Amino acid sequence: MTKAIYETDIQGDFCLPGGALYIEGSDDPLHVVQELHIKAVLDDWIILGSADSHLDNDKELIQNGGKFPPHCMKGTRGQHRIDSVRGHSEIRVATSPVMSIYYGRYADSVTLEPRQPIIFEKQTTDVRDNPYFSTVIVKCVEALDMTDIYVVGFATDYCVLDAVFGLHRVKKEFNIDFNIHVVTDAIQAVNADDGAQALAEMSRIANRIASRDIE
Repeated sequence: MTKAIYETDIQGDFCLPGGALYIEGSDDPLHVVQELHIKAVLDDWIILGSADSHLDNDKELIQNGGKFPPHCMKGTRGQHRIDSVRGHSEIRVATSPVMSIYYGRYADSVTLEPRQPIIFEKQTTDVRDNPYFSTVIVKCVEALDMTDIYVVGFATDYCVLDAVFGLHRVKKEFNIDFNIHVVTDAIQAVNADDGAQALAEMSRIANRIASRDIE
């Protein structure tokens, strides 16, 4: 049996002061994320996650009719996963051949190894838009016997919510079994009310757990 951590958008633009979309109140959850990342490395967990990776013409950006100002633009410091969770052997899975020209891999398969983070790049809030998401999750269950996945990161009311529902959809579509846990002290919302609603929605399909209760 193998556990996994899913690190949602642990990027400078979201969780470091001065970031393009810095989330107020993210300091304490970020410390918890960092502690859990260390635990994952020491205990040989699978390390998964996502990272926004934007180009100027992405539809979610405000200049193209979207909701968000420019953030996590490719090649900027704010787009990088922060140093405390970013590994030198990190695998970045791009969404398409075009995106791989800029940064990341475009491949039908990746080698699964505990401790070697596999990070899904995305151009929307929903990691399911990366065509390799389902494939890798299924392999984690079938090849590495993943039984539990702990979701952390930013933001509760956007990408964390989509990640949890994405994981749930993979379970149902591929008839595989693993437990999804939302680590409540390792997430932070943009808007408190929206975050509370998102947590309530996630509670229908995932367990809520505090970091101190993770064995």
